[in-house]
Amino acid sequence: MGRAKVSLDKKTEITALLEAGFSQRYVANKLGVSKTCVLHVAKKLKEKLPLSHSPGQGRRKASTATDDRNLLRLCNARTVRRRLLEMRIAF
Repeated sequence: MGRAKVSLDKKTEITALLEAGFSQRYVANKLGVSKTCVLHVAKKLKEKLPLSHSPGQGRRKASTATDDRNLLRLCNARTVRRRLLEMRIAF
């Protein structure tokens, strides 16, 4: 299970509350996020880093765009229906 992404609006709210002098624990409880999330936002705020998500995060695709097109070409509705019937699975 991966981490849930916190919206930029929520991060802005966290920033505003932290700058207003509230504790990290209070901010986490008030906004319904983890203390770690508030800690990471505070760290970015301190280092003057952008709050937005960095591009390129996450797992890389195993297949190329060409592979995807070829797979879609091979897998049409009739083939799926036939294979489900062969396996005796209702659709």
